[in-house]
Amino acid sequence: MSTTVPEATTESSVSSESLKVTLVDIGLCTFSALLSIFIIGSNVITILAICKTASLRSITNAYVASLAVTDIIVGFDLILAALFMLPNLRAELFYKSIHACVLMQVIGVAMPVLSAIHMTFIAVERYMYICKPYLYPRVVTNRFVSCTLSIAWTFGLFYAILLQFTHVPYGEIPLCDITKTLRIECLFYPLSAMYFPVVSIIVVMYILILRVALRQTKAICSTVPSVAGAISQQGNTGIGDQHKNSKNNASRRATLKSVKFFLTVFGVFFVCATPTVVVVGLDFYTTVPPSLYRLFNVITFMNSGMNFIIYAVQNQQFRAAFLRLAPWNRSRY
Repeated sequence: MSTTVPEATTESSVSSESLKVTLVDIGLCTFSALLSIFIIGSNVITILAICKTASLRSITNAYVASLAVTDIIVGFDLILAALFMLPNLRAELFYKSIHACVLMQVIGVAMPVLSAIHMTFIAVERYMYICKPYLYPRVVTNRFVSCTLSIAWTFGLFYAILLQFTHVPYGEIPLCDITKTLRIECLFYPLSAMYFPVVSIIVVMYILILRVALRQTKAICSTVPSVAGAISQQGNTGIGDQHKNSKNNASRRATLKSVKFFLTVFGVFFVCATPTVVVVGLDFYTTVPPSLYRLFNVITFMNSGMNFIIYAVQNQQFRAAFLRLAPWNRSRY
């Protein structure tokens, strides 16, 4: 999920720009529209894959499906950003209605916060599953997931509504700039107060998980030669133990893959979203070059479609589910 930052102040004033549409404007608008289609389509496919595949209907993937919904909302926000790229539409739509301008900005602020909260829940769930396996079934239940998701969405929507009703009105010259229409005490202070502690919690969770995962890796390596020695000494009497150890090793390998999978999802999100959060803060105190805004815009928007690619590349179950959903696959469901 990704943070949307409209273009900088010097390029967002109706009085200082030409309404003539250039090839660059058309190119940016087209790219934004195509990216929006990919983001919405890929995340809809992700949700359908989870709903239609029994093996994917797990507690963890409930968070994944909810995370995909936040990315779909970002995809629709990208449609507004595509319209913003065209000077004539920017003047007619965003400069005449501050609500359209603020809506585009608010979605881009609230959704990454909501995405970070989702990833926190995923990290905590994985921590409980790997590090506290005896406590996991009693704590992480369907009711627990429903409650945490309800809290996350309630908080995200409340924050979005708060920003919508606390914006700064346009002056004599309309200026659709995120640091000019949203107050610093409502935007950057709470954004940084929420984003960085949440990210820190996720990092700590995965450090603890990786410590346990490394111990499990060593256990797998040490189990293999010991099982082979037991079989050579006991003959067929060691077959039962071999089967048990093989199942345990397979479970540990699956756990390690799961850690790598969700760590990749979080890592990509962190790399894409963090620079934009920092730039938003800097723009309240100094002038940030418009080119830097546009660069981070593209990166953060693209992040909303990255999860689908990660799922397809790193997770065999998701990959198989995506292929079964393909229109050319006659054997699908």
